[in-house]
Amino acid sequence: MKCRPFVGLNLSLRLLVIGYVLVVVFFSVLSLHQMKKGAPTPAEKQARATLRPPSIPRRLISSFERGPFRPLRRWRIEWCAQLQFMGAQPGRPVALVSFPGSGNTWLRYLLQQATGYLTGSVYNDLGLSKNGFPAEGVVNRSVLVVKTHEYGSDTHRQFDKALLLVRAPQQAIQAEFNRQSGGHIGFASPDRYARSEGKFWQRFVALNLRNWERLNLDWLRNFPGPTHVLTYQQLVNDTEHALKGVLQFLGVAVPPRQLQCALEHKEGIYRRRSRVRRLDPFTAEMRAQLKAAERRVFSAISPSTNKRT
Repeated sequence: MKCRPFVGLNLSLRLLVIGYVLVVVFFSVLSLHQMKKGAPTPAEKQARATLRPPSIPRRLISSFERGPFRPLRRWRIEWCAQLQFMGAQPGRPVALVSFPGSGNTWLRYLLQQATGYLTGSVYNDLGLSKNGFPAEGVVNRSVLVVKTHEYGSDTHRQFDKALLLVRAPQQAIQAEFNRQSGGHIGFASPDRYARSEGKFWQRFVALNLRNWERLNLDWLRNFPGPTHVLTYQQLVNDTEHALKGVLQFLGVAVPPRQLQCALEHKEGIYRRRSRVRRLDPFTAEMRAQLKAAERRVFSAISPSTNKRT
């Protein structure tokens, strides 16, 4: 029988090697765990910066939610008739023109209720398209009218006829300020008027008053096509009479029952509810300028204006 002197030694070495490997594995795992708990390596920092979305300061989130682009809410609207397009029509569309804050969206709502036809817009307001105005962005004769706040010869050429809705500048400008601050049916908080020690509001009024006068006078004096002028106050005070006049101008016959339904649902969701105002943001100088511009525009609205239909 031959002797095997190194069998025991080989077994010891094997056990030693296995033990060493286990120790190395243990400390490697422990080191990785500590690295995860401790400061990340430069490579990890780069990877995390790439994957993690940028954080938004809380103050910006608050301002965002108070502004006109706050998260959209879908409202349920009861329509008097199923809304539809008018189908292919020759010629260019009818413009529904107004300065922002003059009741354009409310009049569109009334027209859709009364006729069942969709109204379009040169804009594409996602909030409106989700809440009763799916033809946002449509500018052709397949819609009853097309909303626009633009003026000038380039804009005139897009339309055959114009329906001009005019609201007193003081109310229109404040309504637009409310829209920009609180959405289509919200209100601006007092701190919005006091922004930059009131200078922001002063600039807002001055700029928008100029645009209000330019827009209305341009359409009154320079648009060559048939024009029907309606004031916001007429629409509020006698909605039925005002709506019938608009429908006659558009050449759309509406069954009496459907017109009555539209009048019964005239408030809708797109007319900002009036509320008691404790804050008067207009200075005496502002009111004087507003009244002067209002006189110039309303003096241009004569009985003959609506005869060009």
